[in-house]
Amino acid sequence: LAQGLGVADRVHFTGRRTDVPQLMARMDAVVSASVCSESLPTTLIEACAVGRPTIGTDVGGTSEIIHDHENGRLVPPGSPRQLASAIEFVLSPEGAALGRRARADAQRRFSPARFAMALEGCYRELVLDNQKRLGLLPEDTQLPPINPYADAHSPEGLGWNESDLVRPWDTLSADEKRLFELQAEVFAGFAS
Repeated sequence: LAQGLGVADRVHFTGRRTDVPQLMARMDAVVSASVCSESLPTTLIEACAVGRPTIGTDVGGTSEIIHDHENGRLVPPGSPRQLASAIEFVLSPEGAALGRRARADAQRRFSPARFAMALEGCYRELVLDNQKRLGLLPEDTQLPPINPYADAHSPEGLGWNESDLVRPWDTLSADEKRLFELQAEVFAGFAS
């Protein structure tokens, strides 16, 4: 394919790689030029996470990752001139700042901990709805926070550090234990 297009000296088909983050970190920019729908292109999330300026075509979930001129560039699919212009922009000094903002944004919105919490929230809602539907819980029952520390404060009045999110049971306060017990009750219906 690359030979037929006359780009074999600039295109490499590497096969399976286990060092993709290191490779991305060495790139000047990452482009996803899909013309069909993409659900949530993890390639762009990975590129943002290593601070690379990213460009994506506005298909599927790409716009959930890239916010044009904030953390990358978003162009219409099938628009080679606009794509080329976006590439030129991200390679400029002004465009390089997009990579720094993309990294901060990816750390905030796409961390594994955030995905796990979102998935847990989906399960909890399903369990609660199921328990209400079966008449096991009153209709006005509300879930406690997903993260019992989200609205709690440390003894110093500060929010909890992420390293404090997993602690031995005997170190938890009575309120923290109560929150976990309520969560266990909600999840009990999931197992039955």
